[in-house]
Amino acid sequence: MVKLLNQIHGQEFIFDDVSIYGVSELYGYDFEQFYAFFTSNQYELNNIAPEGNLTEILDQLSSKYKMSLITGRPNEWMNSAVDWITKNNLAISNHFCASEYADGKAGCAKKLGITVFIEDHPKHALEIAEEGIQALLIDKPYNQECRHPNIIRVNEWEEIARKLVIS
Repeated sequence: MVKLLNQIHGQEFIFDDVSIYGVSELYGYDFEQFYAFFTSNQYELNNIAPEGNLTEILDQLSSKYKMSLITGRPNEWMNSAVDWITKNNLAISNHFCASEYADGKAGCAKKLGITVFIEDHPKHALEIAEEGIQALLIDKPYNQECRHPNIIRVNEWEEIARKLVIS
């Protein structure tokens, strides 16, 4: 998404250097503007390839775990997320829209009996950890203050795979 926004706005932000979670803020978007951007650019966003060897890692993990997507995106964007998963042959068996739950991702995960949750958003990771669910927090500049005994920091998908296959 950052690459597409950079192209549109002539910027050169690098996602891994961004110190705020809401990338829309980098480009001066309010919620309505970002919503319009995301909605009108579904085709371009669906053509973004999965990161690194994510496809292979999810294949490996799915032999031991039931992999689900719990997204905080609005329900009307869910079909787009499912299309992206299907197009990229990702080993994700279920998908849920956390916005349908009053208590968001943490409540959804708790109701579904999720035992390990992979997240990068500090607020969601903390809420998930507070529900007693282990959160693997993908280490980013914008989540450095997030701490909890149920949170384990990870740097990349390969590390996630190592932690989950060993456990």
